[in-house]
Amino acid sequence: SWSSLYEFIEKISAEKNQPRMALIVKISETMHHHLPPTVKSARRVLNRSPEMVPVDRLTEMDTNCIRWLARQPGKDMVEKASHNQQTLRGIARKESFNTLENKILKEFIRRCEDEARRYLKNEVGNDPILKNSKRHKQVLSFQNLCDNLIKDQKFINVKKPSSGVRPNYVIQNDIRYRKVWSNYLKILRKENQEDQIWDWQSRTWADVSRLLINVGLF
Repeated sequence: SWSSLYEFIEKISAEKNQPRMALIVKISETMHHHLPPTVKSARRVLNRSPEMVPVDRLTEMDTNCIRWLARQPGKDMVEKASHNQQTLRGIARKESFNTLENKILKEFIRRCEDEARRYLKNEVGNDPILKNSKRHKQVLSFQNLCDNLIKDQKFINVKKPSSGVRPNYVIQNDIRYRKVWSNYLKILRKENQEDQIWDWQSRTWADVSRLLINVGLF
C-alpha cells in the first residue's frame, strides 16, 4: 500500500546518517554482552595421558604403566624410582580447552572480528558523519572486544574446526554455545552467499550491459 511505502521512505530518511544495516551489526547487538562470560566460563576437559611423574605426585596407573614398572630394576617402588630420577610412569591428568564447542567459539570470534573490520572499512570509511553514528560505535566496540577475547590464554591450544563440522551434545544443549553456534552459521551462510555472487558477477554484468543498451536505443 502507499501508506507502507511512505513509512518505508521515512525509515530510510531517518537512517541517512547511519551506515547500512548488516549481519555484523545485528550480531554485535545480541552477542556483545554474551561473549565475555562465555569465554570466561569456557568448558574444559581433563585428558589422561601416560608420562613420567614424580613419585610424590603419582596417583594413578594403568595396565601399561604397571607392566613398565615390573620391568624396572629394584625391589620396591622407591628403588625403581631411583633409577629414573625419582619418577615413575603414571597417568597424568591435564586440563584442556581444545573441545569442539571451544573451537567453534574461537572461530566465531575470529570471523566476527574480520567481519567487523570489513564493515568499518567498506561501509563507514573516512566519512565523519558515519563515524559519529551509533552503528559505527557499536561495531567498533564489538571489534575491539573480539580482538581482546581471541587473545585469551584459553584459546592458545584450541585448534581450528574442520569444515562441515556437526554440533555435538554441548553445542545443542548448552544455551551459551547454542547461541554462538546459531550466529556462527549465519556468518557462514553470508560468506557462501558472497562467494555465489562473485560466481554470478560476469553474468550479472552482461545482463546490466544489455539492459543499458536497450534503454539507450529506446
